[in-house]
Amino acid sequence: MKKKNIFLFFLVIMLMLISASAFSQSHVITSDDRVFLFTDPTVGLFGTTWNDSIFPPTVIISSSLILSWDEGVTGINGGFADLTVYTPFANGGKYEISLISVSSSDANQITGIWNVKKNDSLILSAPGTAVNLDKTPEDTINPISISINGFIANTIITQRFDGLKAPQEVTGTFRADGTPLSGAKVKLKEDAEPLEIITTDFEGNYKFIDSNPADFKRVVGVYKNFDSNVSIDGYIYVGGHPLVGASVAVNQNGDPTILVTATTDASGYFQTPSILNKVGKNLRILIKK
Repeated sequence: MKKKNIFLFFLVIMLMLISASAFSQSHVITSDDRVFLFTDPTVGLFGTTWNDSIFPPTVIISSSLILSWDEGVTGINGGFADLTVYTPFANGGKYEISLISVSSSDANQITGIWNVKKNDSLILSAPGTAVNLDKTPEDTINPISISINGFIANTIITQRFDGLKAPQEVTGTFRADGTPLSGAKVKLKEDAEPLEIITTDFEGNYKFIDSNPADFKRVVGVYKNFDSNVSIDGYIYVGGHPLVGASVAVNQNGDPTILVTATTDASGYFQTPSILNKVGKNLRILIKK
């Protein structure tokens, strides 16, 4: 093989490797089905089986899950997960499980640091794994299984999106003086029409995964009963990219008077000046494209 051909061969291989890393496979999984099995190691096993065609469950454990990740991307930008489980048992209650940072991932598995919150209190932050992520929706033979230091949740996929490009989505974070604004109601709106309404998780994150950025006009967040004078900050992404130059305005819900304003920067980040004398009020955060 001539030297020129050898050079071209290695150049092509190098470009293929660069392309593979630049365009990592993206995935989004959702589940609005019940959890078939949930284990709290300090309490015990909730549920008996994930195959109800063999052992029909006597109690339904309701849940919701959003899980998204880019294969091979690590750190806090490697993935997002929010699983909420309601266990109607003694010593149980409401559990929230969130992915904080990714250490490794592929099409089938994610390992990283996860937080577990029980009845609105953080009880665990530890390494954990989610497996069976490459399965088809409604696969009851191979449920998703999330395991974090003895906490185990099994559920099935009800919807998934896969591709080299992130699905059409609007995501972001709300914080007050650096503290996550959990439980804030967030609306995705096209002009005056709400397209979808969700609640921020206990890290202050929100994600609209089945939306079209071309239709996106504004995001509205309403947080109830601020207990201090605060500065609000956060991030917003549209279609996987920072929303740059968007205007942010905060007013008291029901009162059109603007209290403070801000603009998202090149990374989609915004931070407002301090909002004073609104303790106990419901504040409305409006982000406009």
